[in-house]
Amino acid sequence: MVRSARSRLPAPAHRPGPRVRHATATAGLAQTPDLLLVNGTVLTLDGQSSVAQAVAISAWRIAAIGSDDEIRFLAAAGDIETIDLQGRTVIPGLIYSHMHAIRAALSFSTEVNWIGSPSIPEARKLISDTAQHAAPDNPVYVQLFYERALLTPKGMEALGIGSDADLPGGGTLELDAAGQQTGWVIGGMVPLFARLPAPAADEQVEGTRRFFSELNRLGVTGVGDPGGFGMTPEKYTALFRLWQDGELTMRVAYSVMAQQQGTEFADY
Repeated sequence: MVRSARSRLPAPAHRPGPRVRHATATAGLAQTPDLLLVNGTVLTLDGQSSVAQAVAISAWRIAAIGSDDEIRFLAAAGDIETIDLQGRTVIPGLIYSHMHAIRAALSFSTEVNWIGSPSIPEARKLISDTAQHAAPDNPVYVQLFYERALLTPKGMEALGIGSDADLPGGGTLELDAAGQQTGWVIGGMVPLFARLPAPAADEQVEGTRRFFSELNRLGVTGVGDPGGFGMTPEKYTALFRLWQDGELTMRVAYSVMAQQQGTEFADY
């Protein structure tokens, strides 16, 4: 996020009252705002008065904050889009400091996700509904965190898994009391996930667009991505395509990681 000094603008001569806190160190607004947000609770967290009612935005940057009257006054400068927040709260964008966002985004448009599901039964219903047209004729893979994954028989077959020796990450196949496989793979999730077929290039771009939009909806405007196993250079292509096309809606601070212990220098 950008930090900028705030100065106070004089109130209009014909109207007394508190002064607008302006986001630049100039004597007035540099240009007519593009957007006004009014009738809300604006949390500035700037060490001064931390709550305002309204905000003016110019070229996607904060231009001024203040009371409803002060910010609405700016609308006199022209036909400016004004959104009535109806009491909703505006906060500075959240920065998620450790998230494997780039990896998660690549397959976001081709998988079932539970974002927004209010309960476990409703989340399970998403899988059930998808299974009606995806299984059992297609391989199915359902992962629970980094702990375990459930595969259908066709999923096991597609990934070439018949025994523990076939698992790439040193995991184990769960067996029932009769010694039969239950479909659960325990442990070794990152190498196992990496074995799944990658979405097509356009699907990776669309997944990245959708996932970042979902983060934006939750108030996240920036992420710190630490890379991780399986994140080879080509896995960043979708991210860079969005950036180059001017469609990136997140600030992304990312790291690259060597993939093989003992050959780190060659990897980098």
